[in-house]
Amino acid sequence: MNFIAIDPGTTESAYVVFEDGMLAEHDIVPNDDLLVLLLDEYMQGYGTVDTLVVEYFECHGNPVGKESIRTIWWTGRFKETWRGAYFELTRNQVKMHLCQSPRAGDPNVTQALVDMYGGTMQKAKGTIKQPGPLFGVRADIWQALAVGVTYLNMQQEKGAQ
Repeated sequence: MNFIAIDPGTTESAYVVFEDGMLAEHDIVPNDDLLVLLLDEYMQGYGTVDTLVVEYFECHGNPVGKESIRTIWWTGRFKETWRGAYFELTRNQVKMHLCQSPRAGDPNVTQALVDMYGGTMQKAKGTIKQPGPLFGVRADIWQALAVGVTYLNMQQEKGAQ
């Protein structure tokens, strides 16, 4: 299973790439650079990635500001650019999958991921000399990873049925 998962932002976005169910690449880049990456032949069927998974904005009845509108706009640009399969997950779906609670916050989501990948932050991240499976994961990459892990688990559960 090979896909790219994105946590979109107003000016830059975090992404993770999974190849054969394993975290292969991750970064935070300007949105324009991510559009170029999505157009790259590596991402368009010639390489390994065949599905785009994006955290989709979900309104909860509160007023929506400029930043939210801009993030929604970029989500549309990413979808428009991508030519392969596309899948959306809301933040609530991710929190329910990883933490079994819609009230979970970013620290809870991060801890759930650390638990999956090593049990402690030190084991999961490792060191420069001995990198762990989550070495270099920081900031919004945690959220992109959460989207990716949720999608991966959903697909594995679907395949097991």
